[in-house]
Amino acid sequence: MRRSGHDKRTLRLAFSFFAVSALAPYTTQAASIGLYADQNGTGCTLADPPAVAFVPVYVIVKGSTGSSAAQFRVSPVGCPSYQFVAFTPAPGLISLGHPESGVGISFGSCVVGDFQIAFIHYVKLSEPAESCCGIRTEPHPDAVTGEVELLDCADVAHAVDHSLIWFKGDDACVPMPPPSDPFPADGATDVPLNVTLSCTFHDDEVEFSRCVPLFGDGVNVYFGTEPDPPLATPAGQFPLPRSLQPGATYYWRVERLYGPARASSPVWSFTAIGPVPVTTTTWGAIKALYQ
Repeated sequence: MRRSGHDKRTLRLAFSFFAVSALAPYTTQAASIGLYADQNGTGCTLADPPAVAFVPVYVIVKGSTGSSAAQFRVSPVGCPSYQFVAFTPAPGLISLGHPESGVGISFGSCVVGDFQIAFIHYVKLSEPAESCCGIRTEPHPDAVTGEVELLDCADVAHAVDHSLIWFKGDDACVPMPPPSDPFPADGATDVPLNVTLSCTFHDDEVEFSRCVPLFGDGVNVYFGTEPDPPLATPAGQFPLPRSLQPGATYYWRVERLYGPARASSPVWSFTAIGPVPVTTTTWGAIKALYQ
C-alpha cells in the first residue's frame, strides 16, 4: 500500500459520499472492493471451522489508482448457520454506518494500490444445511453511481467491481452461461484446414468470485472426429491452429472454469474443405488439344 499527500485523520465528511449530491461527477475505476479469507486477498473460500467458531472476513481494496474513501454494503449471510458479530475498520481509518445496511469508510489520505480497509467477524453456530452460503459486497443505498464505490483524491465517485466469498458453496451456487457463438459456426462446411477455433464467454453475466490466485481461470477444449470428442487441451489453454484432414467432420465443445463455476457448451461440428480434384493427363489427352 502506498499513501500520498498529508495524512489528515479527518472525516472531511468527505466521506463526501454523504455530502456528494446525485449531480456530482462520477466514472468507473479499474479497482475492486472485495471480501477475502486472508489479509493478502488471495483466498476466496473460507476455511470450514468446527462449530462454534469465529470466522474473520477481510475487506480489501485492489487496484486503486488513488482513493480517499469507500462506500458499499455487505449482503446478509445467506444461511442461518453463520451470524454477523462485528465490523472493524482497519487501523487509522474511520467508518460510518453498518455493513449490512450500508457503510462508508474514510481513509484519511489518498491511497494507491491494494490495501485492507476493514474486517468483519462472523460466528459459525452449526453445520450449514444449505448448499450455498455466502456474502458479497453490494452498492450502498445512497451510492452516487448505483454501484460499489470509491471516492478518488479529487472527491469524484467511481463505480468499482465487487466480489463474493463462500462460507459454503459449490458449482451450482455460481451459475455461468455456457460458451456460445462458435467459430466455425456449428454445421459449417468447407472450413479451411488451418482454422483457429474460437467462441464467446459471457463474463458480464457471471457472478463469480474474483479470486483468480486461488481458483484460476481455465478452458477445457474437447476436440476430435467422434460425436463425443475427447479432451484435447489442458485447462487454461485454448487450441492453436490445427492441421485438419481434408473432408473430415470434426466435433468440439468448450468447458469454461472460473472460480467454483463451470459451464460447458453443446457439442458443435464442422467439416473441413475436401481435397482439390486433380485431373490426370495423358499424352493422348494432350495431343487431342492440338487436333
